[in-house]
Amino acid sequence: MDVKAKIRPGYIWRPGLIALALLGFAGYFFYDGAIAYPYKQNIQLAYQQLQEEYPESSNERWIQMATENGWDTAIPSAPMSDMSITTQFICGFICLPIGIYFAFGFLSALRWWVAMDDNGLKDHRGRDIPWEAIESVDTSRWKTKGIAWVHFKNNDQSDKLLLDDWKFETKPIGDIMKELENRSLANISLETDTLEAGSDHPIDEPDPAERPTTTSQSDPTT
Repeated sequence: MDVKAKIRPGYIWRPGLIALALLGFAGYFFYDGAIAYPYKQNIQLAYQQLQEEYPESSNERWIQMATENGWDTAIPSAPMSDMSITTQFICGFICLPIGIYFAFGFLSALRWWVAMDDNGLKDHRGRDIPWEAIESVDTSRWKTKGIAWVHFKNNDQSDKLLLDDWKFETKPIGDIMKELENRSLANISLETDTLEAGSDHPIDEPDPAERPTTTSQSDPTT
């Protein structure tokens, strides 16, 4: 009965790509603010000064100056403001922490897993959850989101374990849920769609026709 649900590639790469994009944008903004924009501004200011000193021959003199300095000989536009440079740093500092947040989430999620064996459940956090320690299973969002919470006692403290068939591999999570349902009459009180422990009535299973035909999906932020 050993079952292990690992993190789904379709879920894990999403924060990874977001992190990559945001960190890339942050690097781009910092490069513009520190190097590209000041370089361009210096060229624009040099042409502006040339116009002020030689208003009638500034264009001809510019071609000579640009050639000597290895600049583009095209006539520069009006000088950009210092605020334009500052804005690049502001955008970079906005993207950077958000990118780091998603990168941390990506690296952290790489090691997520939930497992089941004859003794109970366990997860990547090192929590061993014997069947007898499970107090209830909240399935109120299982039909719509594919999410269930297993509530249990951990060293006399209330704790809970997430079962999510979008974040984790769908089939193993389904197998774990089925085992929880099979054990519900013995020692688990399911809070939705099932019965209190010790009830003499059968589990109220929904009609298969009422279940969604596609795999339940959950919001990655839940």
